[in-house]
Amino acid sequence: MSYRSGGMILTNNHVVSGATHVDVAFLGLQPGVLTPQIAGQLGVTENGVAVYTVTADGPADRASIRPGDVLTTVAGQKIATVEELFAALRQHEPGETVSISHVRGDKQRTAQVQVTDRPSWLHHRCDH
Repeated sequence: MSYRSGGMILTNNHVVSGATHVDVAFLGLQPGVLTPQIAGQLGVTENGVAVYTVTADGPADRASIRPGDVLTTVAGQKIATVEELFAALRQHEPGETVSISHVRGDKQRTAQVQVTDRPSWLHHRCDH
C-alpha cells in the first residue's frame, strides 16, 4: 500500500520514515543526470533526466521507454533532475496511468505508463 506523509525520505523509489518503508509509484528504470556530454552522445537538446537502464517487462519497458531516452515531463510537470522526477512520482499512486514525455534522438514522444508498486525482489537489494 502507498501513502504520502510529511517528513519522509525518498531514495530511488523507496520511502523511509522512522522504522517503516512505503512503496511509491515505480517506473522500472534507472534515472540519471543528463550531462552535456551524455546529451551530445544521445543527440538531444532538451533538459531532462537520462534513462540509464530499464527493467525488463516493467512499467517503462511496457510503455516503450528505452535506455538513452530523456524524460522531460511527468503528468505535464517539467523535470530536469532525478530529484524532480521522484517528486513528480510521489504525486501518483501505484496503479495509476501517468503521461511521461521523453525525447529519443530528435523525436519527442509521450508514453502512458501504468506505474506499479516496487517489486518485492527489489526490497532485498542493497542499491535501493
